[in-house]
Amino acid sequence: MNLSILITTYNCGNFITPSIMSVLNQTHKCFELLVIDDGSNDNTEIIIKNFQDKRIKYIKIDHIGRSKALNYGLREAKYEWVALMDADDIWHPQKIERQLNNFSFKKNEVIATWSAYFKQKTILYTVDTPLEVIELKEKMALHSFICNPSVIYNKNFVLENGGYDENLTRFEDYDFWLKTLNKISFTIIPEYLVFMRIRASSSSNENKSVTRKIVYELQEKYSDEKKNNYYQVNQAEMLRLKGWREYFYGNKIKVRSNWLNINIFNWDYRMCLAFVLTFFPSNILNIIREYRLRIRLITFIHRLTNKYWLPEKFLREFLHPEKD
Repeated sequence: MNLSILITTYNCGNFITPSIMSVLNQTHKCFELLVIDDGSNDNTEIIIKNFQDKRIKYIKIDHIGRSKALNYGLREAKYEWVALMDADDIWHPQKIERQLNNFSFKKNEVIATWSAYFKQKTILYTVDTPLEVIELKEKMALHSFICNPSVIYNKNFVLENGGYDENLTRFEDYDFWLKTLNKISFTIIPEYLVFMRIRASSSSNENKSVTRKIVYELQEKYSDEKKNNYYQVNQAEMLRLKGWREYFYGNKIKVRSNWLNINIFNWDYRMCLAFVLTFFPSNILNIIREYRLRIRLITFIHRLTNKYWLPEKFLREFLHPEKD
């Protein structure tokens, strides 16, 4: 089966070579690699043109932003089925093959995989996307559990549903998943086949506050029961989810107002702990949220149980020549 692999890039010349190599090393060979260069002013063009592979199609455009570049790439894609790839991430060589072996090719099907997040050659944490649709939809109400560089989907389905919101400068993928959550048939491959690079960030607390606000507003667009409602649950569960949304992105007082309408015997230990934390000063609560204690604890347990051994072994071997 032929498919289009779509990369949009902007000034990722320092990282794009291993990303492209991981695509060209796929065991499934029938694809075009469409690279949309969103107006880079680094050495990206030179790097891409040094690859001698006729499957690569390079298009450079004026800088228009990721959302517009993705929509542009979907319209330019030669084939109906599209796999997304980021310009600084890495695929396992059997990623496409394993996905296609589990694909039913329904127009509304989206197939994704688990993902590992790494810095240099060390996996810092993983995202294990839920396999059950009900659990996935519930968790998507709070966080984007679909790793964009892991998906294969039908480009016509995406474009017919409005494509990516070109008014957004980030989180355009999460916005699209929330918009179409009740239209998509999800298939999840429970393997770490995508490796997401974490780059050094100088984001300030102010920027993190802006980020939380953007995510909150995206979720608000789709939380109304009369719209594309992802709260397809009973009243208590809806209040629980809305409380968590306020905890992560909104107002700590609203956390309490939602959860106090739930019988306390239906609370779990995480709700109890978060409820207590809402009485902390906002700056302390922000630090606790940013520290991501739960993910750090899970990562520690995974290292004790050697869960990262195989994916990290692949990563180190693949990146052996690379100096971060």
